[in-house]
Amino acid sequence: MATAFISYHRNVGPNQVQAPQGKLSDATPLTISASHAEAPAVTQSCLAEISCDAIMSITYGVTAVATTTTGQRLPAGAFGYFIWLNNGENISVVAQT
Repeated sequence: MATAFISYHRNVGPNQVQAPQGKLSDATPLTISASHAEAPAVTQSCLAEISCDAIMSITYGVTAVATTTTGQRLPAGAFGYFIWLNNGENISVVAQT
């Protein structure tokens, strides 16, 4: 089973260049499949750290729905891909080739 792991970090601004600190959660697993999977919306603005073990597309926002033709494509084995999420936004992933 292919999986994406998402960890959330606070105390990092959207335009700061520094290592993430103040982890909000441990890695939340999302199953990567032909149907999109969504992480719950965040309740405070934070930095999301994403890693995956299979090729996938990722979309994020208030009504994020990943498809194979839109979003950011991440390669298998991606580690430490970071995106800024505002309060109420979520992440959606779908399998990609």
